[in-house]
Amino acid sequence: MIDLRPTLPSPRPPGRTLLLLLALGFLLRTLRFLQDWPLWWNEAFLAVNLFERDLPDLLQPLAYRQVCPIGFLATVKGAINLLGPSTWSLRLIPWLASLAALAVVASATRYIPNPRAGLIGLALLTVAYHPVQLGSELKPYSTDLLASSIILHRALAWHANPAQPTPLIHLALLSLPLMLVSYPAALVLAAMAAASSLRLRQIPPSSRRAWFEWSGILALSALLVRHLASPQAAAATADPLNEYLHDGFPASLHPHHLGHWLLQLATGRLLAFPFGDPGLTSLAGLGLALVGLATLLRHDRPLATLLAAPFAASLAAGLLRLYPLGGHPRVSQHLLPCLAFILGYGLDRLFACLPVSRLQRPRLAWLILITIGLAPLIRNYAQPFHTPRDQAARHFAQSFWPRFGPDARVLCLRRDLRLFPIEDPNPDVALYLANRSLYAPPARRRPPHSLWLVHYDAPGLAPDDLPTPPNAPPLQLAATHLLPHHGRRGARVRVFQPLAHSLPGTPRPQSLQSTVQR
Repeated sequence: MIDLRPTLPSPRPPGRTLLLLLALGFLLRTLRFLQDWPLWWNEAFLAVNLFERDLPDLLQPLAYRQVCPIGFLATVKGAINLLGPSTWSLRLIPWLASLAALAVVASATRYIPNPRAGLIGLALLTVAYHPVQLGSELKPYSTDLLASSIILHRALAWHANPAQPTPLIHLALLSLPLMLVSYPAALVLAAMAAASSLRLRQIPPSSRRAWFEWSGILALSALLVRHLASPQAAAATADPLNEYLHDGFPASLHPHHLGHWLLQLATGRLLAFPFGDPGLTSLAGLGLALVGLATLLRHDRPLATLLAAPFAASLAAGLLRLYPLGGHPRVSQHLLPCLAFILGYGLDRLFACLPVSRLQRPRLAWLILITIGLAPLIRNYAQPFHTPRDQAARHFAQSFWPRFGPDARVLCLRRDLRLFPIEDPNPDVALYLANRSLYAPPARRRPPHSLWLVHYDAPGLAPDDLPTPPNAPPLQLAATHLLPHHGRRGARVRVFQPLAHSLPGTPRPQSLQSTVQR
């Protein structure tokens, strides 16, 4: 029987295996980052806010019902300002966060009493589908994973030696920064505080005092972050069309609805780890998680409580409609470090029962890991876009905007001049605006040699004929371009030339002149 009692960090983690797993994880995440696939609409929603707003304006309710921590927005905005607008600068911070999260989890394995279970958990996180795919996406999913990994690392360090208050002091200092880059970090911090409180009577006064100080700082930090996030959250949750958030909550607390929601959680994508697709893999993940928890409860109940606490906190938040849990796994990345170690204990128990020789186990394990990690990337290279509309939007922007040249001034009738009403949030409009910011020539300070006005019609939103508001300048249609759209009528981008505009010094219509100056 393996002794799973809390112990001090072991100085003998299998260093070679650990380094190989880190190298494999870094390689998979870097290959995904280097694929440079087109922005898809979920990223475009956030990119438009980053391109069109300054940092103070990002604290206000975001366009397209986006909810994103200000710390993440500030770091990505800094990357854009430093490196210029590109898909690389948009995705740099998520990619770096994904690498850092894997390194933190690798360091946390030294605090797992069963080294083999810790390595198995790290191996699962190394090749898991969603952490690799989302690790280079313009969303705070990888920072959610990084924040929860740091919290778990410090909580495990304290669990290994409760008499040492230093990990609790670290958590107190990190509580506010982590919640500023990851909203679900508040759930993980609260869960770890509650789980560690069960051992207060068994720890020395110094650790007990550090725990109370951490709890106080955590509560104040949570109130501050809630205040900063309330405008975004109110705008997102008040919209009845925001089904993405509502899918993460039970329809009601009626036993029928609640049971259906819990069944979806148990058989959904979250437990389809590391593959990502629900079905038999979800049932297998559920079974391994139950085996892992049973093993932990039998030998190390404090550790079992520590690893299970974030799930209980997230479940309570879902029931209270504070944070979605039953939706896509992208909003549950904060649970993956704990889930990986729980499954690690379950798989370790399973491997002990398999009739495979000790010589064959490492070879078989590495073959399975490499296959799981590389298969989605190979598929991505064969189809380098999220949806066909994303690829069409990028191809159009790359061919359309550069043709005007750096000496031309291109203005959007709807967005820049505000001559027509802005459409309701629409993926096609977001893709158009984000790609315009990425591929349009930068504006020059000197007067332009030519002025062009552009009007974009998203499929199903704009009328076929362009209306003429009373303050519109006289326009002449220069060209009409069709933006292919998968499965529906394509969007039209119409280019107009003001009748009095062209050379420097040529007077322009007063309404257009004043609008441009504004």
